[in-house]
Amino acid sequence: MASADQTVGTAAPTASTTSATTSTPPLPAEQQTAAAAATTEQRCAPLVAFDIGNQTSVVAVSIHKDKLPLIISNNLSNQVTPSLVGFDGDKRVVGEDAFDLQVRQPSMCCGNIKQLLLQKNISQISLWCNCPATPTPVPPGFTLTLGGNEYLPQQILAMLLSRLGGFARNELPADSLPLEECVLAVPLSFKEQEIHCVVDAAKISGFTPIAVVHDFTCVAVHYAFRHPTPEGKESVVLFLDQGHTHTTAAVAKFTPNSLTILSAVCDETLGGVSIDNKLIEHIVQKFKDMNARVTTNPNVRAIARLRRAVEKAKHILSTIPSTDVAVDSFVEDTDLRMVLSRASMDELCSAELERLQQVIQSAIQSSGVPVEGIDHIEIVGGGFRSPSIVSAAQKAISVEKPILRSLDSASSVALGAATLGQILSKRFGQSLVVEDKYNTYNTELLGSPEGDLFRHKEVEKALNLKDSQLAQLQSKRNEMEGYLYSTREECNNSVASAPPPTSTPSTAKVVMSPQEKEGLLNALQEAEWWLSDNPNATLPELDNYLTSLKQKTKELCPALVAHREAIEAEKLKALQEAANAKPVFLGTKKPEPRTKSEKLDAANKKKEAGNKLVRDNDYENAAARYFQAVGFLQSMFDLSAEEKQNVDDLLCTLYLNLSLCYLKLDKPQKAIENCHKVVEKQSTNVKALFRRGQAYRQTKEYELAKKDLEAGLKLEPGNLAIKKELTLVQAGLDQEHQRQKKMAKAMFSGLNE
Repeated sequence: MASADQTVGTAAPTASTTSATTSTPPLPAEQQTAAAAATTEQRCAPLVAFDIGNQTSVVAVSIHKDKLPLIISNNLSNQVTPSLVGFDGDKRVVGEDAFDLQVRQPSMCCGNIKQLLLQKNISQISLWCNCPATPTPVPPGFTLTLGGNEYLPQQILAMLLSRLGGFARNELPADSLPLEECVLAVPLSFKEQEIHCVVDAAKISGFTPIAVVHDFTCVAVHYAFRHPTPEGKESVVLFLDQGHTHTTAAVAKFTPNSLTILSAVCDETLGGVSIDNKLIEHIVQKFKDMNARVTTNPNVRAIARLRRAVEKAKHILSTIPSTDVAVDSFVEDTDLRMVLSRASMDELCSAELERLQQVIQSAIQSSGVPVEGIDHIEIVGGGFRSPSIVSAAQKAISVEKPILRSLDSASSVALGAATLGQILSKRFGQSLVVEDKYNTYNTELLGSPEGDLFRHKEVEKALNLKDSQLAQLQSKRNEMEGYLYSTREECNNSVASAPPPTSTPSTAKVVMSPQEKEGLLNALQEAEWWLSDNPNATLPELDNYLTSLKQKTKELCPALVAHREAIEAEKLKALQEAANAKPVFLGTKKPEPRTKSEKLDAANKKKEAGNKLVRDNDYENAAARYFQAVGFLQSMFDLSAEEKQNVDDLLCTLYLNLSLCYLKLDKPQKAIENCHKVVEKQSTNVKALFRRGQAYRQTKEYELAKKDLEAGLKLEPGNLAIKKELTLVQAGLDQEHQRQKKMAKAMFSGLNE
């Protein structure tokens, strides 16, 4: 990063340009070749920027010259990814895949990676991570045990960077140059040792870091390109950012072609988590006062569930004065239910609000700019959702200034880091003079020698190979489940007589005799039992069984196989006709739906697209479509009673579909959350109770699973699927009781000795 007396670029910041789409006659072949070459010239070696937060991370990538960076979505189409790494047995899980593991088995999952790098005392590790820690002479001074192996924090960070980098690589054009360079955003509290560890992590994950820059500088760079300063003018902006663990205030001066960071102050122990901890402590104490018979303290899993409820309550309190905090079976099967008001939260967190004011006043004083010289305040960071925190910030300035939220809190750091990477690389069109006395790190001089990192890189390569093998195994299992689902559906919809001659293969039903139907359904049931009885089946075993099942299907019902072949031929013909058809100008991109009817129509189309993906066993992309459909429905307001009922019904369907996808993706906690939403609207929805029971069994919360399944069975006494699930839950309960008996026996035998 440039030092205070260094300059980067000379031209004014230029945003990406857009032009209207027009219909023009086709170019001659030689001109088309020249145009394609010109387009290729606009593309250069891409670079990626990482904003690694304690809770979530964001990735931005730069691909084209003269175009600003883009945010990259993850495997579930979310722009923010949980900053989590864990091992579920021998399977490594990262990001969204580790979300459920954090709740089920906190000791097998590592979060707060950025905060761990700051720890100087190994006794403090347990405040941020439930994984066992072991001292080591290698910085930062400890390793963490995950999946039975010890890893340095920078190795764990490398696992996260590798996963996030994979999302970026998946979005690159097919003819793109390799993605190798990266920019890393870090907080002001990171000094040389922490920067050293971050650079090592990037190298272990296969990237070459070209800059490590503080997050407030990234925000200021992004602001410079979003809000260019007019010629002959200058402005001074106070940036406020409260993240999960720290709060930063920075003052920056902007001119048409330069950015100067005048001051920056960080309180590394004041963040959203410090407010969460105050609220959790208050709620737990109030719970104990209200339930004197409860003598057991909440365990780690219960506190994790309460923390999520508190975070949700904080968001709600940013818009209304009070809300409920609820956690089922919090301690000893006793539910936690209480009201939290904004006034009580402000009273509990008065000391934190005062510290915030001190940070702001210190930044203004260090900048050398009088309060009157600050044009406005720009707020980023999730901590500033609360009106009380915004009010405290305004009081700290003493002079009323406009408070703006013109930047997206989630993406501004990553976009600014990627833009800064464009400036530093000098191969993109963006340029800006950046003067920042706080960023003087040369990444070429930081990090460990390649020889020291070799072993860590080999470990990462081996883990990546194992991840790939496990993904292939899961894909084959999903393929088999999809085959069972689609075959049973066609079997149940079959007819005994031939379809009308006008029917096409895709609309016609399969002709199947009662004997064929019975034989095929029995074969499918046997296959389902085999899958259930062989959860650890290998890839060859799954492949062989699926091949034999397809052969058996062909022998039992040749008409079904012929029907499928006819449908495939019909699809192939349609694709060939589309390829041979004359190109049609489609005009500009279809605008986002705005009216209620447009949003409802868009939601239904996304739902149907998701259903098709489910039938194709593509559960990740199906979940993304359902999630987008939910977004359309949640943006509908001013509904009549009938419209609200229709929207609620469709929302429940989408939540149920999401729960199915998350169960298939081994994300039971997300499945539970979506089932909760259905039960809140439709308390007697058997499918929601059943799937929530399945998810609770996966998280080993057997009592909650039993409660849901028994409620579902009461509504549908003949439901065989629920009865089978209850048998599995009872087996889990019996196993848990046996484990507790063994522990008690061992404890008492130790006392007798």
